[in-house]
Amino acid sequence: MMTKHKLFIILITIFTLLFIIIALGGFHFLQHYGPFAPAFCDQYKDKVDNKYAELIRKLNNYSTCRRPEDDIFDYYIYWKDEVLGGVFDNILVFKGSDTIKDWTYNLTPHMGKRTFNDIGLIYKDIKLEIFNVIDKYNITTLTGWSLGAIISCMCGLDTSHRIDDVVLFGLPNIFNSSFIQKYNNKLGSKTTVYNHNYDVIVNLFGYGKARQEIGNTKWIEAPIMETTKLFSHGFGYYHVHYLKAK
Repeated sequence: MMTKHKLFIILITIFTLLFIIIALGGFHFLQHYGPFAPAFCDQYKDKVDNKYAELIRKLNNYSTCRRPEDDIFDYYIYWKDEVLGGVFDNILVFKGSDTIKDWTYNLTPHMGKRTFNDIGLIYKDIKLEIFNVIDKYNITTLTGWSLGAIISCMCGLDTSHRIDDVVLFGLPNIFNSSFIQKYNNKLGSKTTVYNHNYDVIVNLFGYGKARQEIGNTKWIEAPIMETTKLFSHGFGYYHVHYLKAK
């Protein structure tokens, strides 16, 4: 018969192993795909077929690496001296998190609300500039990845009368039911979301298939064997997947 002491030891061992696996996966992500990676720019070096993902890739590349070939935007939106958005023709593009400052705001708890972080504070800082940009450049399409997908939703809800299309990649579900209902009433039929079923960042916040979703969420399905890449390439591999050439 198993004693409480032995059961405690087993549970501690299991939790320790899980912690080590998660820590190693997280370290691998930061080392190869995160803001501290020496080859971070190389992860986005090849052209993507989806034209909206391609624009996001170029904006992230320009923000991080300042490569001349990625400087294709008519106007840049900055937040605290960092590139956050860019205008290309009539498309307003919002990048994903690629700096320590971005991730700090992404992971700051927002107590008492389902919104898990203070991304809303970023949007508040740049909201008036966004409105001016939409007017000046006749913006009709919004697109964004990760952090940029969240800001695109906030922006879209406020400017829905001007927007014809919203295309999002890797959208974490940080929004409460009230926001989702309001958004879908105004832009649900005009919104396409690409989420990967193994995207840990997306699913970590509860954006599972059973949850109420924003717009038309297209789940990119992968065979079960593909889960090995979460360990060989890092837990963030499928969150970067949208911007990588296939």
